Amino acid sequence: MDDTDTPTTVHLHALDHPDTLRLLDKLLGHRGDRERLGFAPTDTGAWVAWDRLASGPLSSTEVATVRIAHGCATIERAGGLPPAMAGAVVAAVAGVASARHLLAQAAAVPERARSVGRRTR
Repeated sequence: MDDTDTPTTVHLHALDHPDTLRLLDKLLGHRGDRERLGFAPTDTGAWVAWDRLASGPLSSTEVATVRIAHGCATIERAGGLPPAMAGAVVAAVAGVASARHLLAQAAAVPERARSVGRRTR
């Protein structure tokens, strides 16, 4: 990846953006095509091409994760969120992050109930 800043390609330093880099590394760190996608780790952080990441071949949930990471980078650059907003942001992300898990659990409950009922008859 080109090592020059453009409006959508930036170098995020590990000391300034630790949580953003942790999230992007979790999403892309294992991929052999991460640099082509727009994530190029360096010794001090990573080059990130936000537009390329958001418009590339990632799934919709992966693109959503990129957008969350971009928001995290903005928040880290600003020094954090005001306390009144921090709880709301954490709750919103936690809610949508666990929605799929909760739906899967809810769908499994009737099946478990049926199988338990069969055992007790």
